[in-house]
Parts: sequence; structure tokens; C-alpha cells
Amino acid sequence: MKIKSVLLPALLVSSSVSAHSPFNHPFFSDGFHDNFWRDFHHQFNRMEQEFDRMKAYQNSYGTSSRKYFDKETNSYVLEMKLNGFTKDQVNVSTDNNMITIKASSKTESNSEGNNQQSSRSFSQSSSVPVDADTDNMVATFNDGVLKVSMPKLSEPKPKVRNIEIN
Repeated sequence: MKIKSVLLPALLVSSSVSAHSPFNHPFFSDGFHDNFWRDFHHQFNRMEQEFDRMKAYQNSYGTSSRKYFDKETNSYVLEMKLNGFTKDQVNVSTDNNMITIKASSKTESNSEGNNQQSSRSFSQSSSVPVDADTDNMVATFNDGVLKVSMPKLSEPKPKVRNIEIN
């Protein structure tokens, strides 16, 4: 009996509140506007789902890196954790004493006539030590960790080269 006495006033209050809602105006209740608001609501929900999905994947694509000198191999080492990327999605290049690491991925899904595409890319550049041998760099990728080794030259490459005049 107590439950009925609580539910009945709650139902009456909620009915009176919704009856005085500004969205009960005839402007919002004709067919055109019903479809408009339904479509708007649907699009808004999809956007919210996309934001939630991006938040969920934000940590799975996290990256972290560290640089150090390996005395055993006499090499400079750059290690980078690239969560969510595969070896085929990673590119390592050097130009003008800079090393650039890029990674990108694309996903597509089609369910119930709803196509979804997402892409993710990452790029990080860092200067290469002056005495690093950029011609003999080696890169490996295991368990989401990229490791680039740059042997140390016995003598750094000269930045300025004197040209003999004949």
C-alpha cells in the first residue's frame, strides 16, 4: 500500500511537469519537427558515442619514449612504445640530423548500414647526436616497442668542410 501511495503522486508530478514542458508547444509536435528532433537526437547520440570511443582508444594509442647511450654496443638508442600500431604502420626516416618516427592506422567498420571510419596518426622528431652514424642505423619493432640504434662514430662528421682551392 505504501508503494502505491508513493508512486501515484510521483506519476502525477512527472505528468504535470512534462505537460508544461516547452517542447510540448505545437511548433515541436507537427510531423516535420518531430522528425527533425528525432534526427537531431540520433545524430547527437552518435556523436556522444564517438567521443566515448575516442576516450577509450586514447590510452590504447599512448606513446612514450626514452633515449640513452648503450655502452655495450657503443650506440645511441631511442626506444619508443607505440601502443596500437603494428610494424607495417610505422615509418622511421632521417633528414638533416633529425630522426622522424611516424605511425598511422585506419579502421573501417560497416554494421547495419552504418559506415564508420577512424584514423589515428602520430609523428615525433628528434635531433640525432652529432657523432651518430646515420648511415648504419638499425630499427627493430617488437611487442609494440620501436628500438632505433645509432652507432657512435669514433670521430664526429665535420659540420664544416674545408674545400681546397686549385
